[in-house]
Amino acid sequence: MNPADRSLGRLGRVPVDELARRAAEVVRGYQRPRAVCVAPNGEVSVEAFKTAIPDEVLGNFSPQTPWPELDRLIRDELVAEFASRRSKRA
Repeated sequence: MNPADRSLGRLGRVPVDELARRAAEVVRGYQRPRAVCVAPNGEVSVEAFKTAIPDEVLGNFSPQTPWPELDRLIRDELVAEFASRRSKRA
């Protein structure tokens, strides 16, 4: 991660709804879209898309997206990622 990236917590340790809320708040603080990423260890972060590791990017989200929709979009991506990781462990 770059110094400007924001770490939000670890998937599986912090509830998905809370991670989505945190990510949406960070994205809304920027003027340009930001990538929400999940590292192999489950760490969720918000990063500049151009510097993010492509395999870790869940989506590139616009700060102009209305709050409830932005929160939902990020939550849906995090839920899908969490389910994918759980099924790989089973």
